[in-house]
Amino acid sequence: MAWKTVTSLDCDTVFALGGVNGKTNKPNPTSIKGYYLGSRSTQVNGEEATIHVFQTPKGNQGIWGSADTRAKLKQVAAGTMTLVEFVEKKKISGGKTKKIFSVSQNTDNTIEVGALPTGQANESYVDEEDETDDELNDLGSPDTNTVAATRAASLSKVQELLNRNKNK
Repeated sequence: MAWKTVTSLDCDTVFALGGVNGKTNKPNPTSIKGYYLGSRSTQVNGEEATIHVFQTPKGNQGIWGSADTRAKLKQVAAGTMTLVEFVEKKKISGGKTKKIFSVSQNTDNTIEVGALPTGQANESYVDEEDETDDELNDLGSPDTNTVAATRAASLSKVQELLNRNKNK
């Protein structure tokens, strides 16, 4: 039996797509492009939240999950070049809002991804605002020096693969 390395779903940064950062009042990024590695659950203020992890030239970056991203990213195989873009925020019943995203994948541009971990990561996050609309930001997982060095070594390979299909 061959051994397979488990893919780390640790993130250098985690942010919300679309909307405004509740702490800085600056606009959040509206898209992320990278190799989709998978998602993981975490605890935030006693509630379960999802982080979708992408390998990008800037390292492993995570976006906070929403009902829309969870449903759409379930259709994307791990290791596939994926683009997630914020489209709009719709008002729904009960005075709530729902973020709508566009998810595109390039199935011709993939990387091999090891087996995904099955456990949940628990992280603490304290925010005085009501975070009912995925406005969670700046919660990154601390990485060990070894993980960071390994990831840094792979970033040039990721950039090479990203550039490979630019001219097509």
